[in-house]
Amino acid sequence: SVTVLTSQAIEDQGLTMMSDAMAKTPGIVAITDGMGNPEFHSRGFVINNYQIDGLGTSYDSTFRPDFDLAIYDRLEVLRGAEGLFSAAGEPGGTINLARKRPTDELRSAVTLAYGSWNNRRLEADIGGPLGFDGRLRGRLVGVWQDRDYFYKPADEEKQVLYGILEYDLTPS
Repeated sequence: SVTVLTSQAIEDQGLTMMSDAMAKTPGIVAITDGMGNPEFHSRGFVINNYQIDGLGTSYDSTFRPDFDLAIYDRLEVLRGAEGLFSAAGEPGGTINLARKRPTDELRSAVTLAYGSWNNRRLEADIGGPLGFDGRLRGRLVGVWQDRDYFYKPADEEKQVLYGILEYDLTPS
């Protein structure tokens, strides 16, 4: 089974972290281990397989990434043995993160959020044609987030910056 969380679903639900999105994914049990790291289970197995743009990555079993979703267009979750498709994988499943790509038209968005415990977030996304009759396109995504926790002196400040260029070598 495959579930795709599109950019529209991610935006509509206000999901900013992969752990938030996985908690909303059918058939996935999202928990936090003793160190506060997210852990995702499918069909009774831990999901250890992560892909970015369909290419496998390697993480050891002690590292559970919690990606900020600002730079990703969609999240694809395969529940079950991914080894049937690429000859590698565990029986729990695979998580594929598809990065945002430049668009053919100029598009921009700014999102501001404020929540409990002084959780402040600013996210900006702009992209479109840059030149050569639209054959060169670019996209830039930036995030700034600062938040406190209910226990002192814990807080978190993060910045994310992502840029991508695409160029069409031929008209096709």
